[in-house]
This record gives sequence, structure tokens and C-alpha cells, in this order.
Amino acid sequence: MKKIWMFGITEEIAEKYLVICDKLGVSLNFLHAEDFAKTFDEVLSLECKEVAPFENSPLMLMEGVSSQDLVDLLTLMQEEGCPFEGIKVMHTECNGSRVLNELMQEVLKEHIFMSKYYAVQNLTKQFEALDTSVLPLELKEELHAVLLIAKRVLANEACTEEDLDLEMHELKDVFQKIVAFLEDEEEA
Repeated sequence: MKKIWMFGITEEIAEKYLVICDKLGVSLNFLHAEDFAKTFDEVLSLECKEVAPFENSPLMLMEGVSSQDLVDLLTLMQEEGCPFEGIKVMHTECNGSRVLNELMQEVLKEHIFMSKYYAVQNLTKQFEALDTSVLPLELKEELHAVLLIAKRVLANEACTEEDLDLEMHELKDVFQKIVAFLEDEEEA
């Protein structure tokens, strides 16, 4: 059976999600703060249709939901004007015995890391597409060096959040220099 448990959403949104899940044949239940002391496996037996007091930390736990089911669900939520923009976690053998609070902390850390990773990746791609023909040689070389380091950081499986923060800082620094140069050129 396809089941979802949610936390951190308003009653108004919960009502919309109940209709959407019903259309897709998914059972929707709601978590409360005390449920975070339970393991994911223990949560699987909870059936609660009462929405917890709103907290701005949306969470969706899923069991028996395929990747396509999730795409369909998120697409329908988007189309109905109530997109889900929180953390999504599928039940697996590996995370079933984990206490929900600890699992959520780990997933949140991963989410933050991946957001930073993609930000560095996107900025790197934008810089690669930049027409550098108007830039002075030293700025071109600095940009090239920063991009080279960014690519190494992104390719390193052991890169850390600190590596990404540092690289984002370096990329932003070069960006500011390029903007300043272009503004000076425009004024001249």
C-alpha cells in the first residue's frame, strides 16, 4: 500500500494534499512532534488524520511509493497550486530502524550540502559560458584558475561543505571583479 506521512504543513494545504493523495490512491497521514522520537519503522503503523500545529519545516515520509508515483504526486501538487517544497524521505531497509529525529537531522544536512553543491555547479557552468574576450588577461587567468579548482572540488567524492563554501566565496569574488570591470568599461 502507498502511504505518506507529513509534518509541518498548514491545515489548508493538508486538505488539498488529502484530495490529491486520494486521487492517486495514496494514504496520507500526519505526524506530530512526539512522533520524532520513534523509529521510521514505528511510524509506518501510525494512522493520524489530524494535522499537527503548523511548523515551517515541511516533511514527507513515504512507503511503497515509487519514483513515478512521487513525480505524479509532486506534479499534481504543483498544478493545484500547493507545491511541496520540503524534505522527502523514502522508507528503506537501511533507514527503517533509525529514530526519526536523528534521520531528519542527517537528511537536512545532506539537503544543505547538495544545495551548496548544485549552487557551485550552476555558477561554474555559467562562468564557463561567459564570453571572456573583453576581460583583461589577469582576470581571465583568475577566472580560469577558480573554475579549475571548482571542477576539482565538484569531482572530489570526499568534498566537504567547507570546500563548497570556500569555492562559492571564490566564485563570487571573481564575479564581483568581473562586474566591477564591466561597469568601469561601460562608464569609460
